[in-house]
Amino acid sequence: GALAKRLVDEYNSAAERVQHLFLLAYARSANNQELLSSMDYLFRFGELDDKDTLSERKIEQWASLCQAVFGSNEFLFLN
Repeated sequence: GALAKRLVDEYNSAAERVQHLFLLAYARSANNQELLSSMDYLFRFGELDDKDTLSERKIEQWASLCQAVFGSNEFLFLN
């Protein structure tokens, strides 16, 4: 939850949050497909209303995406 809370606190839009998450996890920006996939993932949780206030549910949604990113092969294995 700490990273998810930081993303929600520091960035205004879901797209900005996704890009920053990718920068932190992979040291690169998300490509278009990754951004779309991440936005779709969030949409399934109903997260894409950027006017939503900070809530426990919102933090949980972002924490779930963070876990998915940190559980990816790209994060776990070096090429």
